[in-house]
Amino acid sequence: MSKGNQQFFWFNYAKILTIIIFIFSLGIIWVPVIWRDFFNLIIFGERIFPADFSDDAIQYIRLIFGITGAVMASWSFVLYILITGPLKEGQMWAWRAFAGSVILWFVLDTSYSLFTGFPENAVFNTLFLLAYTPAIIKTKPQI
Repeated sequence: MSKGNQQFFWFNYAKILTIIIFIFSLGIIWVPVIWRDFFNLIIFGERIFPADFSDDAIQYIRLIFGITGAVMASWSFVLYILITGPLKEGQMWAWRAFAGSVILWFVLDTSYSLFTGFPENAVFNTLFLLAYTPAIIKTKPQI
């Protein structure tokens, strides 16, 4: 594969991955039962909330899911704009913003997940990082 075709592939890969994350984020907001069940299974070992959770606690968790989905959707929207505009044009600041935001998110979210005793979320985060790593490496502008 020629260098031009490789770059085309990796920019498209980054775009598609970012679109997937955007859709996933909207799903957390608009179809919360699917993702809530998924995360409950990962964290609590069951699809439902633990029986000893109060209604207020469950409502608060739902709020956090909505906020998380909104932040992720906004972040992935900005990543998409970076990838399809200035990063594709070879601007180093856009690559730094792209790579830096993914790495910073991973470090902060994963370290907090481990600190609070939720390694399951750290594993989930690692899958996202592994998915983005080739795109981060292959889209770096050559100066």
